[in-house]
Amino acid sequence: MSKKDAIEFSDSVPPAEAAGFLEAIAKSLRQGSSLLESGDQSLGLQIGKTVKLEIEAQSDPIKGKGSIEVSLSWRMEEPATTPPSLVIVPGALVPAGNNHADEE
Repeated sequence: MSKKDAIEFSDSVPPAEAAGFLEAIAKSLRQGSSLLESGDQSLGLQIGKTVKLEIEAQSDPIKGKGSIEVSLSWRMEEPATTPPSLVIVPGALVPAGNNHADEE
């Protein structure tokens, strides 16, 4: 297992540019993966089958401020392991009394 990778980005941009970032995130969610790049940093993400979505919005008209925080998180599911339908153990013997062929 590798160490946790991370990338951070913060900037003031026009609303249309912020919408473009959100649209790219939405497209990444639909496609199941994404690559984020900022400067010399990059981070590839494989998105899980279910995503936890948290949204927090605030407005303060008196101070002329507002915000929307969006958080997306997920866990990567481990591939399901199914037990084999047949197990062959070379050299193993059936214990006495468990030989079902004798019951016929």
